[in-house]
Amino acid sequence: MSLTFNSLSQTDYQDLIFQMLYAFEGSKPYAYNDTNQNPTMGLGFEISANATEILKGMGYSASPDSLGTTKFNNFASALKAVGESCYPSDSALQAAIDNVANSVLGTHYGNGTNFDYANNTGGSGLSADDQMKATFNLIENTYEKSLDGWLLDVQNPTLAQQNAALAQLPYSTERAALLSLTYNNLIGFK
Repeated sequence: MSLTFNSLSQTDYQDLIFQMLYAFEGSKPYAYNDTNQNPTMGLGFEISANATEILKGMGYSASPDSLGTTKFNNFASALKAVGESCYPSDSALQAAIDNVANSVLGTHYGNGTNFDYANNTGGSGLSADDQMKATFNLIENTYEKSLDGWLLDVQNPTLAQQNAALAQLPYSTERAALLSLTYNNLIGFK
């Protein structure tokens, strides 16, 4: 007996995953402590694990016409350090992020204008939702690899093994549902 999948193009698959997570996770363009008290932004992006991707999703880069390599790397490191700390409230977390943005960018975040997906100066020109989608697209492969490993019962699948898993379970609504479970740490390897 063979299974029939509701196949999707890779773009449609990524759009579906983002929309599913957006609907189920909720979306907060600002920093907050998640239910496990992990400093988080956007669509459940843990800051400590995704600082670089968050900044890139906002439109910042290491290119000379953006921040440059040193400033970008310093910004990502400082943001990651914020994500590795604990904060008693969402406002204390946001204040820590605003302080990092102010020191690296020389801006004046705080007092009602926070460094977040809605108020950044990364120059992307994208809406907050589009910036969060760009961030998700940058981190999606981490969850794809975990899902493929789970499907194959292999802790760290090689690229060839990942391609084999994709052949078994192609881009489809079914794979999107499993990736959503992986994103929420309900299946997959951590």
